[in-house]
Amino acid sequence: MAQRVMSAQQRQICEFLMQNPGSTSAIIAEGTGFPYDNVKKKLRALRESGHVKASESKYRSSFQLT
Repeated sequence: MAQRVMSAQQRQICEFLMQNPGSTSAIIAEGTGFPYDNVKKKLRALRESGHVKASESKYRSSFQLT
């Protein structure tokens, strides 16, 4: 089975979360300079691969590395 390689944007998001655990996708987008929609897609992929987990409240989700 081929191992999936993390994209440069995914790596930057992980580095941001290392310094800022508990950030929302909007905060990550602002902090990295990536478009909000791209951040949401990258976070979804990072969650599916097990690199990031989300803490969901009624109104928003915050993210941290696993």
